[in-house]
Amino acid sequence: MADEDFWNESQVKTSAKIFSFDDRENEGGLGESSSLQMCGISLDGTAQLFQQVQAGLRQSDSDGASIADNKNATQFELHQLISEKSLNCMLEADSPQYMTLKTGLDSAEEVRILRRQLEEMWTTPDPKKTVRKMMLKQPFMLELFRSIESKKQLLREAVAVGDGDSILTVVIFLSRTLKKTYFNQILLELPVAATHYVAYLSTRVRTAELTDLLEMLGKNKDASMKQFEMASQSTQRQLQRLMVCAKNHVFDSKDYHILDSYIKFLEWQGESHIEGDSVVDCLSELCEKHWGEVKGPLSPTCFTQQQRVSDKQYQWTAINARAKLQAWPDIQALLTAKGWLRGPKLRVSLPMEHVITTLHSCGAPQDVLYTFLQLVDNLDKRLAVARLVACDKAIIE
Repeated sequence: MADEDFWNESQVKTSAKIFSFDDRENEGGLGESSSLQMCGISLDGTAQLFQQVQAGLRQSDSDGASIADNKNATQFELHQLISEKSLNCMLEADSPQYMTLKTGLDSAEEVRILRRQLEEMWTTPDPKKTVRKMMLKQPFMLELFRSIESKKQLLREAVAVGDGDSILTVVIFLSRTLKKTYFNQILLELPVAATHYVAYLSTRVRTAELTDLLEMLGKNKDASMKQFEMASQSTQRQLQRLMVCAKNHVFDSKDYHILDSYIKFLEWQGESHIEGDSVVDCLSELCEKHWGEVKGPLSPTCFTQQQRVSDKQYQWTAINARAKLQAWPDIQALLTAKGWLRGPKLRVSLPMEHVITTLHSCGAPQDVLYTFLQLVDNLDKRLAVARLVACDKAIIE
């Protein structure tokens, strides 16, 4: 008897009512909202919570006051983490009108609910409710939106709420169920949805669809650059893809110049059978291995003219390439020309002190350094460079 008293007694010293399954049956099942709770809050209290949160959002917008002053922690206002409309959808989802009562119903009520659900399967649902279900990861059916206008309204609601996943889900649904002309017109009317779809196509590497979409949106340059990007990344038939890109897409003069030079470079590589990551790499190889070539694809000077290499870039690349081979006469012939009366004449576009220090680092002998030091007109600069490369003859003079 003592054991029974132990189990029937309550140790809670409050006036709260002890839970019992019998109480639910006595109160008439789940029909009354006062006995239901959602996340520890009664359904009657959900509306009050909803109003309090809305008031808090409005107060945070007007006052801008922080809840707590903690220098060691970064705090965010609620409206900075989630939009007010998205929060409203989540709070309204807990209200009794969206709850499905599964127990405590008589047969007539069950038939009425089933009939209503069957009717809803063949009627267009409310766009707001559908977007809310999408946000809350609840079951939804987009196929019930059959008319163009209902699909537009659904996408407008998703854009208004601002949920990216919902926007993209609806856009993909529209792309599968609408003619391309109607679909494009909707994207023109809703730029936010178009932006999400562009990012989706780019991530999926659906280049043809992405290019068509960008051109339809009037972003011809973006479409051209996307084609150029994809053609440059593909190692197979790269040259053919770039030529098609240059022919079929519009570039401004600067971009077209870059594309044309790149095409000519790939054509030259195919003809010369020289592989290199850049024009400078190939020019350096030509200066090392084919310095004596005057004509043809292997000639350094012809390659420089074809690829529009600047004089400074050509001279600097040639100096480094010939200095590795210690071909000092070639460097002297490259940088000087015979004058009529005063001996060698300088024709270099580079600072001579940089040329001399480079030759010194490559092991140039003293007489070579002395020859180039004589081409430095400023005596103070000549002396400083001579001391830097330890050219005694130039220092004494």
